Amino acid sequence: MAARSTVASSSFASELRRCCLEGGRFDEDAFTKLLGSVLRSEDREKRCQSVASLADESAKFLDVRACSWKTCANLLHKMQGKGDPRREKVAKQVALVLLVLPAKFEDGTKGKRKALVDSLHGSEKTTKEEKESWWRKKSKQKLWFSRAWSELLLGGSPDTAVLKLILPRLREDVLPHLQEPLMLSNLLLDLTDIGGATGARSLGALLDLVQHHGLECPRVYDKVYRLLDNKRFGSLFPRSGKGEGPILLSRLLSSTHVPAYVAAAYAKRMARRATRASPPAAIGGLALAFNALRRHVACSVMLRRAQLGTGGSLSAPIPRQALEESHASGSPDDGKDPFRDDQNDPANAHALESSFWEVGLLKRKHYHPQVRAFATLLDVEEASLRARTRDVDVEPLAQASYTSMIRESARRPAKKLQMDYVEEVPNSLFGTSKDENCFPGWAWPQ
Repeated sequence: MAARSTVASSSFASELRRCCLEGGRFDEDAFTKLLGSVLRSEDREKRCQSVASLADESAKFLDVRACSWKTCANLLHKMQGKGDPRREKVAKQVALVLLVLPAKFEDGTKGKRKALVDSLHGSEKTTKEEKESWWRKKSKQKLWFSRAWSELLLGGSPDTAVLKLILPRLREDVLPHLQEPLMLSNLLLDLTDIGGATGARSLGALLDLVQHHGLECPRVYDKVYRLLDNKRFGSLFPRSGKGEGPILLSRLLSSTHVPAYVAAAYAKRMARRATRASPPAAIGGLALAFNALRRHVACSVMLRRAQLGTGGSLSAPIPRQALEESHASGSPDDGKDPFRDDQNDPANAHALESSFWEVGLLKRKHYHPQVRAFATLLDVEEASLRARTRDVDVEPLAQASYTSMIRESARRPAKKLQMDYVEEVPNSLFGTSKDENCFPGWAWPQ
């Protein structure tokens, strides 16, 4: 197996060097045929070894990188125009090739030997005409880099397998180097509706476009608000503790320019989800809701209503029917919450008319002690919301899982329990004289 891999790798490297001609000329036609045969190859082992060899060569030589981007872009464009059914399969191989190519753009018209043809034949033998080749210019390299990625992501409907390969590296390795990164905004908006890891990673890339590339998209808040429904809220806080959802939501709501009704709707919906979510998700949802209320002063009225017992804040335990009928209209004093959780538009949720009563409920009635303790820390008065408190750090909470919570509980010192004094050592768990009074009518076998 190792011998075959070495042969395949050396075969591709030798074929690649045949594309380098005298005078510093790189034979693009021969390279296009070579890379095209690799992308269409049915031999998985040979294809993988060729891609690995291409990764090694492209990391060192700019002509290999630039011509690879151009070949991938042209191949996908031609297959899309002809309606080739094999495009979906080839697109996955193109994604692998683009991911192994480093996003390096260098000026090859002068300086050290940065091209494969220069290293083989010597840069001093390169003709003046070949020194002005397109692949030696940084602007052309960026152009074909952008075209290759746009053909892959926007040329057709991306396959799920392709998205799983690209999305983890999209924010760091692709978006910063595109000529027009805003062209991916519509695609990322559609991917956020999927939810889960795909939706979270798409949301992260979308926030990068908003913060670093000037994307103005009011639909972002509406799209993300829909992700906080009963079905998809838990996916933002995976049980493995490796989710980016809480961090991304914190970034989304960090701006003070977010309208008050939007921040209130987000805080209210996350607090509502915390009443039924798993303990890690409940703590994360409470932290995000508290930060949203603290950053936006106009939302602090929800805390005042909770302290006064109005706006849906009840001193008695909240029955399930009251939660289901929370969208019903009525005054705050009759026990009905004016917040409309069934609305996916924050403007129609009436969150500012409600209160933050969920914190009190979790503080009193949640079954997990860590959730009750966390809710107690957040149950503060309106006057001390900004003066005596600060934002909760969401990043550690994003790593929380059942395992981490169990470990934290195990590290805490055990409380000393009051022991009962017995006059005689019992011979059995049940059946003693005391059990006759505790369990009348029961007969215990001796």
